[in-house]
Amino acid sequence: MKDLTFSMSRRSVRACILVLITVLIAVLIVLLIGPVAHWIARHDKGGAPSPEQIDAVRGRLFQVATGILALGAFWFTARNYGIMRDQHQLAQRGQTSERFVQAVELLGSSSMDVRIGAVYVLEGISRDSSQDHPVVMEVLCSFVRRRSGERSEPEVGVSGDVRPPPPDMQAALTVIARRDHTRDCTPMFLEGANLAGANLEGAHLRRADMTNTNLRQARLHGADLQNAFFSRADVSYAYLHGADLRHADLRWAKMEHVWANRTDFRCATFWGADLRRGDLHRADLRNADLSRKEVDLVTPPGSSSSMTHLTGPFPEGWQISSYHFPSVKMDQAILLGAQLEGADLRGAESLTREQVQATANYSEHLLPADL
Repeated sequence: MKDLTFSMSRRSVRACILVLITVLIAVLIVLLIGPVAHWIARHDKGGAPSPEQIDAVRGRLFQVATGILALGAFWFTARNYGIMRDQHQLAQRGQTSERFVQAVELLGSSSMDVRIGAVYVLEGISRDSSQDHPVVMEVLCSFVRRRSGERSEPEVGVSGDVRPPPPDMQAALTVIARRDHTRDCTPMFLEGANLAGANLEGAHLRRADMTNTNLRQARLHGADLQNAFFSRADVSYAYLHGADLRHADLRWAKMEHVWANRTDFRCATFWGADLRRGDLHRADLRNADLSRKEVDLVTPPGSSSSMTHLTGPFPEGWQISSYHFPSVKMDQAILLGAQLEGADLRGAESLTREQVQATANYSEHLLPADL
């Protein structure tokens, strides 16, 4: 009732303003036709003007008045357009918020079809609103992590292939993979998710957190995985053909039987990774680090940040912790045509001279001592 009264009062005010403007325009027209025109004509001639001279002055005055009225009309229209646009944006924002809340609620539905529909509603929101895009992606990543934890065991079918994720989870992964990554505020967070058998071909997952993620038999052809974190992830039997893993963190990653034909591993870190029987045919491993590492982390008193590459002795109260990264397992890994220029292979285990000689290039001083 209060809103209705307020709306009626605003309409009354606008009507009064419109009447006042109309009266002022009428008075202005009368003044222009009468006294003002006579005064200007008399001033121009210096005496009593003729009717023709008065008509000429009236014509000029009408032109000026018309221009002023046109400018006023333009300003009034632009102002009303701005008000209408703001109101439209507010209405759209309210509708988007309502759609978002409903879609998030529907993600918890017991119906598979309803959950899939909710995923694509959220995708529509992320496309329509760059402001809502980051929140939508966080919700979808959370949904994937939650649903992946509900996947039943065993995941391996009769033929030995890993069963793909349920349709609603794959739908969320598809939306994440094809999103407009230029709108991202933070990398995708999929730590610990069970993505075995998932289809992420061509996905943009740069700097994504895949720590402890199960990507067994996942399809990642052509994916952008630069600077992504795969520490302790299971990437065995995964398809990485043509993927970009430059500067990726693959420490302790399980990569047995990985299919990495023409994959870009430049400057990637493989400390302790298991690459046994992996297919790295024509992969680019230039400046990759496959060495054995002992890393000392030094933490000053009262600090939560650790530092490396510091030499002691350290003052009392400084915490020193060491992390051992074992050798990279390379038993029967296919390195035919792989580029190894600058790659540090001094920690590679079970690497043979034949494997190394099948590569495109390598550095003798960065090979294991037994080679």
